[in-house]
Amino acid sequence: MVGSARKRNPVERTHSLCSVHALVRSLFSDGLKSVPLCVCLLIGATSLHAQFLAPQQTHEALSSNALIRDEQFFRISSEAHKDIVPGLEGEIEPPVISHKSPYLAAGLSLILPGLGEYYVGDQIWRGLIFTVIDAGLWYGNIRFNKRGDDSLTAFHAWADSLWLPEKYSKKLNSLLDSIHIGYHIADPNNFGDINMAEDTLDQSNLFTGSFPLSHRLPARGTQQFYELISKYVQFKYGWNDWEYARLHNLAISPNNQRHAEMRANMNYEYDKAQYFLYGLFINRILSAIDA
Repeated sequence: MVGSARKRNPVERTHSLCSVHALVRSLFSDGLKSVPLCVCLLIGATSLHAQFLAPQQTHEALSSNALIRDEQFFRISSEAHKDIVPGLEGEIEPPVISHKSPYLAAGLSLILPGLGEYYVGDQIWRGLIFTVIDAGLWYGNIRFNKRGDDSLTAFHAWADSLWLPEKYSKKLNSLLDSIHIGYHIADPNNFGDINMAEDTLDQSNLFTGSFPLSHRLPARGTQQFYELISKYVQFKYGWNDWEYARLHNLAISPNNQRHAEMRANMNYEYDKAQYFLYGLFINRILSAIDA
């Protein structure tokens, strides 16, 4: 039946229409007595044609104007919201899900900042920023370490040429003579003898104010040796210009003062290099988090 609820496919509709037209031709062949019936059948055939064929033609006609505009609207809207519109699945590419390991990306950034961002491939410009910062921090660390090393070399050379163990030993021997102790430093270059004299004077408790013996002279060439001789007042007598300082009522000699300034400058350069090293660690942590 035409009014049946079952939906027919296009082939079935075509066969039905062909049968109707064949029936109309056979009725017209019977003469005028069949005209009313032919008119009714013609009207029915027209209705069938309008019901089954006209919608398809109408859809084809509309596809060139309004439907195209609607389709373009939904395509733009779906691209903006990253959704797939039903009916356009084949035309809109679905979002690509990355399967790269975040742990590996973080590990790469800890080795070289920015490397994890390059591995992920998302917003590589951020990785480039981390890499450039890392290069700058390495440059600063190496530069200030080099300046610290240069200051250290000059610091040692200044002491080696201007601080004399003979002058320091002479001062210790004069103090030993003042308390009538028969011990003397025979070899000024023997730092063991110098330490023995320091212990003897310290145990006498006679020079705690005028000549405080808070430290023992370290072995020559050690870092402690270079640090202490311009840091503590008991070693000021070993500087070659101490007599000049004494005559001009100076607490310490100019060479002693200069050596202390060199020590401070050397430590300052190394401190700056250390700050750049801290920056290298922080930059790696931030890059690992970002990756």
